[in-house]
Amino acid sequence: MTAGTDPLVQGDAYFAAKDFPGAVNAYRQALDQNPMLGAAWAKLTVSLTAIGDFPGAIDAGAKAVAFAPRELDAKYAYGYALAKQGHFPEAVEQLDAVISENTHRDDARNLLLWCLHQAGLKLIPDDPLAAERFLDRAHKMRPESPEPIVSLLDLYAEGGQYGKVTRLIEGLGKLSQDAVISAAIERLKAASPEVQRAIEQGSMNARSKAPSVDPVANPTRSSIQYVPCPKCKRSVADFAALCPHCGHQIKLVGTFAGRDTGPDYAWQDIALNVILGLYMLAAGGGIYAAWLASKGEATFLFQFVAVTAGSSILLSLGAFFRNDIAMNVLKYILYMRLLGQGFSLAMNMLVFRPLPFLIDVAVLGLTGFLLYLLHWASD
Repeated sequence: MTAGTDPLVQGDAYFAAKDFPGAVNAYRQALDQNPMLGAAWAKLTVSLTAIGDFPGAIDAGAKAVAFAPRELDAKYAYGYALAKQGHFPEAVEQLDAVISENTHRDDARNLLLWCLHQAGLKLIPDDPLAAERFLDRAHKMRPESPEPIVSLLDLYAEGGQYGKVTRLIEGLGKLSQDAVISAAIERLKAASPEVQRAIEQGSMNARSKAPSVDPVANPTRSSIQYVPCPKCKRSVADFAALCPHCGHQIKLVGTFAGRDTGPDYAWQDIALNVILGLYMLAAGGGIYAAWLASKGEATFLFQFVAVTAGSSILLSLGAFFRNDIAMNVLKYILYMRLLGQGFSLAMNMLVFRPLPFLIDVAVLGLTGFLLYLLHWASD
């Protein structure tokens, strides 16, 4: 390095030329002068990982994450260095951060899958529950990968969790014919009669399981259709309410019949907004009428109407913007309204008052409909 040259500039030049040993020396000099340079820590982490200095990369990576949290290459290099040193749970944390920012990083996904599997294997002797979580996540991340499946089968068999062995075998389908998985199954069947029964039960359940989609009952949905997520653009099932990749909420969800098949009932959302808008207008009109009746004075009647109607407007506004607290309070108020209106309906029916009875029926129907809409939007 020539005299007077900025070590940070020189380090960037070495880094761009992939001269990582030179970059390490230059960045160390730059950081000696200013240890707050987040970009230098990030590139130093990558450079140290490239030359195989994993302990040094771990030290530099911790500082890079603190000073340059948006540098994904540094997080990836930090996670790689942690994995190479056997710190698999910590590596998973860094790689999760990379994928959450960029779902298309296949290098991070592949390394994450390996780290999840290795973390599970490492934790089996000391913390089987944590090991199961890591292995199960690795299996769900790439269901066709045989290594997590075999490790899960071994874990369940050794722990006497024969029901989980059965369910795992049941869900394998054609994967059970994979050479690695098939060899593991035969090994476990020979090792224990209990495991053998669990495996045979799972195989029998898989053979007798009905198809997930009935082409006769659902002729227009003989297979799952896939669409791009509006946020991360990765493929998701067309009936999905949440993107499994980035967590983006694609559509509102509810607990009523038919929503598990995928249609988007947008009319409920519109109807709820219309009714809430009318409710707020009626409450505002009530305040204005009370003001006129009080001749512009703050009488008790006006104060009472203003407080009750004002509270209704605030709750309706909260529900309009889908605030959970406002919608829950409105639900309790409407349930009490149903109780009172039901009592009134019973009285009017007993004394045979047709017009009030019909009004009660209409109010009960509207209240129940509004409750349905609130549940649909909030559940």
